[in-house]
Amino acid sequence: MKIIILMIGIGKVELDFIKKQLKLVIIGLLILFIGVDILKLVNGNCNTSRKDSDGAYMDFLRGTILEKNEKEDTLMVELHNSSSNAEYFVQDKVMLDCSQYWISIRDLSLGDDIEFYFFKTSIEGNSVKVQYIEQIID
Repeated sequence: MKIIILMIGIGKVELDFIKKQLKLVIIGLLILFIGVDILKLVNGNCNTSRKDSDGAYMDFLRGTILEKNEKEDTLMVELHNSSSNAEYFVQDKVMLDCSQYWISIRDLSLGDDIEFYFFKTSIEGNSVKVQYIEQIID
């Protein structure tokens, strides 16, 4: 009853226009929420997330490129002095497996300083499968 009383001053044409606008807003919001859910699903299936399947977060270290093998997608890196190096590796020279399809080592050169991200579970001896590499530019 209150709705009818409030709408007495509004004509039928205006009321239909308001209903159409309200429907468009609701449809737009639904499309937005569905799009966000789809993006979450797509990004959730990509291994570039900061967590692995066990819920462990990615770690990172810094180093200087000593050797580069583009055929095998590997880099030999000398780690920068850090207290966290000993937590992961026994030696200061580490082989980086850069074979993930989203990683390109083409633009990296010998002597470049890099920061590389990895999951602790991907360490095998003195080698690690890298999830992301970033060149450090001073």
